[in-house]
Amino acid sequence: DDARNLNFPMIGYPFTDFGSAEEWPTNQCRIFQPSIPGWTLPDESCQTPPYSCERPQRIEVPFEIDNSSLADGAEPPADDPADACERHTYAIEEKVVWYDFRGTGSCVCVELRSVDGPFMFGVYQDQTETDCESLTCMADSDFTSESVVLRTAGDQTYKIAVSKYSSGSFEKEEYQLRVVETGASVRCPEETNLSYLLPDSCP
Repeated sequence: DDARNLNFPMIGYPFTDFGSAEEWPTNQCRIFQPSIPGWTLPDESCQTPPYSCERPQRIEVPFEIDNSSLADGAEPPADDPADACERHTYAIEEKVVWYDFRGTGSCVCVELRSVDGPFMFGVYQDQTETDCESLTCMADSDFTSESVVLRTAGDQTYKIAVSKYSSGSFEKEEYQLRVVETGASVRCPEETNLSYLLPDSCP
């Protein structure tokens, strides 16, 4: 609430008239009374699984989660938007978990590590921000052996898709995901929306 200098964390798209998507932390969900002037209650004020491309889990950098599960993902459609990344086309697509975050012009590192099986992930630029039909693959990594480093563009939305391979044991189907800003020790592309694979963990 900028007008009263109060910070109400929420998940999902912000209420109208006050603030913007970039100004709202997203680690909790708050429901405001729609009767209060200046606030309108959207249809989907809070995010809950399954997290699809159209309804991803919105995160803010830095972000880190341990033991997240593919059970939170959605079954992909026949025309899977994650296929914009070539490696995803030969992943097992029983479930795909989607995340999105806003770029700030900074350099970001995305790292996925599996708990009990071979996973893969892709990082996408969301050009339209209205649907998932115009995603551009920034980079992808298989077998979680590499991290992705990219320079983000300010106010641009980026999406991450997590899926798995058929080989290996998937008793829990759990993984660890980190999205952090890089330090001076990591080379960052000079131009926005350029990326490369880092053969190591994010710093």
